Amino acid sequence: MVRAIDAGDLEEVLKFANLVLGELRTSLLSPQKYYELFLAISTQLSTLESFFNDAHSKGKKMNELYELVQHAGNIIPRLYLLVIAGSIYIKTKEAPAKYILKDLVEMCKGVQHPMRGLFLRHYLLQLTRDKLPDDSDQDKSGGTVRDSVDFVLHNFIEMNKLWVRMQHQGAGRDRERREKERGDLRVLVGTNLVRLSSLEGVDEALYSDVVLPAVLEQVVGCQDCIAQQYLMEVIAQVFPDEFHLRTLDTYLKTLAHLEAKVDVIALMVTLVKRLAKFGLSQRAKITDEMRLFETFLENIQPIVEHRSDSISTVQVLQLHEALLDLVLSVYPERLAYIDQVYARTSATLEAMNVTSIEDAASVKILKRMIMLPLEAPAPAATATGAAAPPRNTLADVLCLEKNVDLLRLLTPIHKKQVALSITRSAIERGAPIPDPEKIDRLVELIRPLIKDEPGLEAEADEDKEEFEENQNLVAKLVHILANESSDMTYRLFYNIRRHFGQGGFKRVRHTLVPLFFASMRLCHRVYRTEQQEAAGEAAPAAEPRQFGSIKILRFLLEIVNIIIKAFPETGLRLALQAALCADNCNSSEMAYDFMTAALLAYETEISESRAQLQAMQIIISTLQSTKNFTEDNYDTLAKKCTMLSSKLLKKPDQCRAVVMCSHLFWTERPIPATPGETAPEWHDGSRVLECLNRSVEIADKCMAPNVHAPLFIEILNEHLFYYAKNVPEITADRITELVNLVINRVSALQEEDLPAIMAYKQNTLRHIRWHQASPREPAEADKYAAIATPPLNGDAVGGRVAWKEY
Repeated sequence: MVRAIDAGDLEEVLKFANLVLGELRTSLLSPQKYYELFLAISTQLSTLESFFNDAHSKGKKMNELYELVQHAGNIIPRLYLLVIAGSIYIKTKEAPAKYILKDLVEMCKGVQHPMRGLFLRHYLLQLTRDKLPDDSDQDKSGGTVRDSVDFVLHNFIEMNKLWVRMQHQGAGRDRERREKERGDLRVLVGTNLVRLSSLEGVDEALYSDVVLPAVLEQVVGCQDCIAQQYLMEVIAQVFPDEFHLRTLDTYLKTLAHLEAKVDVIALMVTLVKRLAKFGLSQRAKITDEMRLFETFLENIQPIVEHRSDSISTVQVLQLHEALLDLVLSVYPERLAYIDQVYARTSATLEAMNVTSIEDAASVKILKRMIMLPLEAPAPAATATGAAAPPRNTLADVLCLEKNVDLLRLLTPIHKKQVALSITRSAIERGAPIPDPEKIDRLVELIRPLIKDEPGLEAEADEDKEEFEENQNLVAKLVHILANESSDMTYRLFYNIRRHFGQGGFKRVRHTLVPLFFASMRLCHRVYRTEQQEAAGEAAPAAEPRQFGSIKILRFLLEIVNIIIKAFPETGLRLALQAALCADNCNSSEMAYDFMTAALLAYETEISESRAQLQAMQIIISTLQSTKNFTEDNYDTLAKKCTMLSSKLLKKPDQCRAVVMCSHLFWTERPIPATPGETAPEWHDGSRVLECLNRSVEIADKCMAPNVHAPLFIEILNEHLFYYAKNVPEITADRITELVNLVINRVSALQEEDLPAIMAYKQNTLRHIRWHQASPREPAEADKYAAIATPPLNGDAVGGRVAWKEY
């Protein structure tokens, strides 16, 4: 054929072309092999097409060539040659394109063998793809876009009939093979719809009035599940989203008339996801008048109910998951739509008698549906430049009512996973929860983290680190409970504490401690406001404050009492923190209650000697830091601390604790005697001396020299402290006696214990001699000169040394 083309012999060319095209008459090849043959011959036919073009350019009339090729003996070669000649005939515009197209599509009816007919019509569509009349053409004499639509629709209908006919040829045992072959050929049919979507003249009106009704009529009428499944999916994929928005109701109602084996859920999911993606970027084009969400909701339910026997749980969840994606893409601010999807999902599963979901695929979808309002991407701004609505926060999700119904379908372990995801997402967002009424809903969503749930017994021995990590996440939620109103903030804290208290002792250590400190900050905030209002520095609140600082302090006391029962040492420290808070808020009675709670926890709950010493040191330091106790209350607490200190198990601990108690009786802050008056500083030298004497007695009872020697040095330093404070009961003679006592006790030490203790002693003595040699304060030097010290570096006892040596 190529040699005949080179020679320019038309008759020989047609002769050999007949022979080449005759290979396509075979019925022995599979669709894949026949397609390979078709491609090889199509390559040769492109050369033939160029030859016909050259013949026309040399004066050959196309109508003559169009008639000449029809003289071929066999119909397959004849129609292929006719298609080639017809495509060039259209291109030359010697005749209107619409007539030639109509003739070609009618002539192709001569081939009724399914596979051969499909490839022939595909070749027709391929050669005419750039020659179809369109509204963009200046010359309308060849036809309009309506003619092109009629041509492609006619070709589509005939090809679909041939494709469906393949299912009913051959023996029943070859059914699977035929279905596979049909699957290989389906693209040939779908190309017609792709061609329709590419016509520029096909607008929304033409699509909704002509194209879609004709296609849907053929799809429903063929009554073939394979064809219906594929073609409905192609419709959803190839035509523009704007077309689907206009014809959505028609498309969805057609799904109800498809064959029972058609997976209509997959078709709806495909369309919903496509429109959701469109809505995310082009939200302004979807108006309320389109009733997009309502249309889906109205059509989904009848379809699901009609096919309830053949629809699985996974399919139901996939469909409603896609619908939820659509809502969050197009209507992100309409929480009622989200609740409707949740309610419809729950009702559908209930109608299917689904009470629990355990399979992995369904669980994954259901978990995503619950989390989607929190994790959905931020919507895009509208085309008009309007700002996009903000992303949903945990506070928004807590307004939903039906998500809990879906959560109940999960197993306990999956509920816990969802709870962790919600908690992490809320913390990452950091958006506050301002409404106390939403606390119960929050707890409902994260309940497996807050209290022990039935079904989680297998996790009772979970890794300690994992448990603490989970509880720390829950504790962080306290920091997003916030409201400008102090009353509302208190209600938030009160409501969450009710639920935290149900978590058992192992959880309160993690959850109540952050709540304690947040409440303490609130107390300081309220007290400052009260003081400003009392001083006239701030305008009174529009509404009377319901919860003052005293109420919040009582709330802190409740938390402290709960924690003390489970973790005494932690509770004791919190009680002391609260005592300082109450003292700063000028509530001496509440501060007394907190100190009492700390002392009771010390007496009844702490038994380990090291922990007792540490606790007593903190108690004494806290009491010494207070400034608003009445004289009676302060004296009672100070005496109690002294008594408890003297009862510590180890003598050295007793000694050091009693020495610390001496500071409680010589404070630098004023103690209010009565309201409105200020008493002098709390200075009771006799009580200081009593504590120091008691400490000397205790130290003297320590038998080991390497133990009591350092204690005496410490007591000597305490005497020097009070001596510097001018405590009358602490005299130079007493200090001299202690210096001599220290020297005697140190001299009895073994050599291995000597260096550190000797250095301690020497530093203390140097301190005394430094004051004795001070030239800047003569009165101070005279005061310290009364203290007799042993010779140092060869000096006489009590003698002065040059200041420069120090």
